[in-house]
Amino acid sequence: KQWYQRRVRGEKGRHHGHSHDGGHDHAAHFVPGHAGGWSAYVLVMALSIHSVLEGVAIGVSGNVEELITLFISIIVHEVCLAFTLGLKLFTEGHTTTQFLVSLTCFVISCPVGIISGA
Repeated sequence: KQWYQRRVRGEKGRHHGHSHDGGHDHAAHFVPGHAGGWSAYVLVMALSIHSVLEGVAIGVSGNVEELITLFISIIVHEVCLAFTLGLKLFTEGHTTTQFLVSLTCFVISCPVGIISGA
């Protein structure tokens, strides 16, 4: 996580090998996208609701051709969303348990939508 913070905030004030702030670093408190970890959970909820609605679309599809087209499109879309969500959880430094619980909630949301729409 330190490499991420250094890369985001740059090495201002350290261009000559040391800092003049007494070793106290204020920049680490201002990592973009970090809102005490809550932003990732809000993202999990939003993407889960989104996935339920995508699942409902699959569940109510009328014919086989429509079903196959929707299914392939949504699966590709879900993979991209899962990658983004995983990256967000990783960069915010969540624990493995938080990571797995969050992704599990996201992953089961689409099948819940399919069952609801069927």
